[in-house]
Amino acid sequence: MLRPDGPPASPAGGEPRARFGRANRLVRGWQYQRTFREGRSERGECVVAYAHVVPGELSRVGIIASRKVGNAVLRNRAKRRLREVARALWPRVPN
Repeated sequence: MLRPDGPPASPAGGEPRARFGRANRLVRGWQYQRTFREGRSERGECVVAYAHVVPGELSRVGIIASRKVGNAVLRNRAKRRLREVARALWPRVPN
C-alpha cells in the first residue's frame, strides 16, 4: 500500500491547520507589556486591538481574553476563533 505524501489531514477533514511559529507570536509578558505601553489601540464592539510597530522586528500576534468574556471554555473558544481570523489574514500583514 502506498502512503500519501505530505502531512496527514486533520480529523475534521480538509487541509491540516496552519500554526503560528514562535517568531510570529507574542510569547513573553514583556512583549505584551511593551505593546500595551507603547502601541496604539483600536476599540470595536467586542474586541480591543493593540498594535505596536517595531522597526527591524517581524510582525507578531498575541491574543488575551479577559474574564469578562466568560468562563474558561468561552474564553478559549473566543481565542481559537480569533486565531483562525488572524491565520486567514496573516498573508496580508507586512513583515
